Amino acid sequence: MAYNYGNFQNGYSGQMYNTSVPAPYTIGQSYTGTADQWRQAQQYNQPNAMSQMPQMQQPQSNNQGFVWVQGEAGAKAYPVAAGNSVLLMDSEAPVLYMKSTDSSGRPLPIETYDLVKREAVSYQAPQVPAPKAPEIDLSEYVKASDLESMVNALIEKALGK
Repeated sequence: MAYNYGNFQNGYSGQMYNTSVPAPYTIGQSYTGTADQWRQAQQYNQPNAMSQMPQMQQPQSNNQGFVWVQGEAGAKAYPVAAGNSVLLMDSEAPVLYMKSTDSSGRPLPIETYDLVKREAVSYQAPQVPAPKAPEIDLSEYVKASDLESMVNALIEKALGK
C-alpha cells in the first residue's frame, strides 16, 4: 500500500518506493515479468534528478580573510558563532579586532590591535652569549691518592695489624 504525504519542506516530492516492481534480472537469469514491469524496474533503478543534487560551490571572495566593520561599534555588533573567533578589520581606522565567543555563545572581550607600519629595518636575531661551564668548588673533594691511603688505613685497623 503506497502512501502519499504531499510535498515536504526538505524537497522530497512525496513519492514512495513501489515495492511491487520486480528487480531487474542478472546475467544468466531469465526475466518472467511483463515489458511494462521491466521498464518500471529500469526507471526505479535509474538515479533520478532529486538524488543527483549538484555540489554547492563556495563563493569566491576577494576580502582575503578580513571581515570589514565600521568602528568598534560595528565589531561589537558583528555576530560570531559559539566557540569561534573572527578577525575584523576596521574600515575607518588602521585597527584590527579579534572577536571570540565561548562554547555557549557568550562573547568574550574584544581584543583590539593597532596596525603600525614597520620601518624598513632588517630583522637580526639577538646575540646570545655562549653558555659558560659551571664553576665547581673543589674544596670539598678528596684526591684519589688520599682516599686510597685512608681506605688502606681503615682496613689495617679493622684487621688489627
